[in-house]
Amino acid sequence: MMELSFPVFTRVQTFLQSMMDAFLAGDLSTAAACCDYPLRVTLAGRSIMVQALPEMVVLLRHLTVTRLAAGQTATQAEVWRITPPEDGVFCASVRWYHRNPIGQMVGHTDMIYTLRDLGESLRVIAADATELSLAEMADYPGRRRFTV
Repeated sequence: MMELSFPVFTRVQTFLQSMMDAFLAGDLSTAAACCDYPLRVTLAGRSIMVQALPEMVVLLRHLTVTRLAAGQTATQAEVWRITPPEDGVFCASVRWYHRNPIGQMVGHTDMIYTLRDLGESLRVIAADATELSLAEMADYPGRRRFTV
């Protein structure tokens, strides 16, 4: 089995945190541009297919409203496991720690990202939320029509 080095963890954590930082700054298109489409997103065991970047922006906009209503204003990534790559594809297990405006932790979300290593960049090719801090997201898009 291949041994993964610390720089791999740092690279993945930096990539995911920069994606989150764009999201937190309201730059939803930049955050969504880190993914390949169509993208399978699993929320609490229910998968949805996000067909294109504009659909992901809609999902991220919904997430922004939901997380702000829950008092989440900051989020920090902790990558705790990476599988050895196979043909440039690997999985990263991440815990996202959510904080409120005064810095108190108000929850966490556990994700498993399937990533493709393109050499100079990484791409998200699937995202699986195994534990959600916002139960409301499990119903997305719910009964509403998923429109751009």
